[in-house]
Amino acid sequence: MADRIGTLVIFGAGGDLSKRLLLPGLGQLLSSSRGYDLRLIGVGSDPMTSAQWRSRVVESFAAGGSESARSARVANNSIYLQADVTKPADLARVLAAATGTPALYFALPPNVTILSIAALGKVRLPKNTVLGMEKPFGTDLRSAQALNRRLVRLLPENHIHRVDHFLGKSTVLNLLGLRFTNRLFEQVWSAEHIERVDIVFDETLGLEGRAGYYDKAGALVDMIQSHLLLVMALTAMEPPVESGRRRSARINGPGTPRHPRLEGRPGSQQPPCPIHRRHN
Repeated sequence: MADRIGTLVIFGAGGDLSKRLLLPGLGQLLSSSRGYDLRLIGVGSDPMTSAQWRSRVVESFAAGGSESARSARVANNSIYLQADVTKPADLARVLAAATGTPALYFALPPNVTILSIAALGKVRLPKNTVLGMEKPFGTDLRSAQALNRRLVRLLPENHIHRVDHFLGKSTVLNLLGLRFTNRLFEQVWSAEHIERVDIVFDETLGLEGRAGYYDKAGALVDMIQSHLLLVMALTAMEPPVESGRRRSARINGPGTPRHPRLEGRPGSQQPPCPIHRRHN
């Protein structure tokens, strides 16, 4: 795998996920010590000029508190391409605009992602191409299995990243430190000492332009299945065998499906963790 990404391509760039989470997060990364200059390409089905896209990027970077010279350069050099990501010809046009190693981030509904991956199989991908697959991953078990089979035929497994942006939240990441490095809590985090764990997520966000997605997914798929069950896994899973396997532990958790066949094994025998979700 390439050490650095030359171009980040966001499929579904005009959507709420891109504006509210991905772009602010990218801006923070660019402004950090780990950041470096890259090319940013937004791709969507809606008409938008590159100037309008750049304004959107600048606004999202500012919302994430990013005002560095590097983030400003990336925003000013960014472009937007209107394309149908389910058509090979449009995907080839997008890839032709990329420089260096491209990373393709799928901020798309699962059914569109499935069609787009099928179309990518008909396009010659640049060397070391990386895919970022945003959850929900498929629409059910069968479609997820089929998607995994397509992906491993397309690229090596270490070039495919299945992403849950919710796990990047600082509160969620702090669970790992609380559970496995805090000397006080680590010793007593077990069924013998904890009667129950409530996972509460108070959401004030409405549809925010996501009506097309929510019409089929709903809150159960979007929030509980996609995000809160993984938080439960971080809360209840066994300690990773070694630090190098932490990524696998975070992705799979106890009793959750494993790639590529999505066939899990029995997980940790922890007490059930009720999940409560309140709407304001």
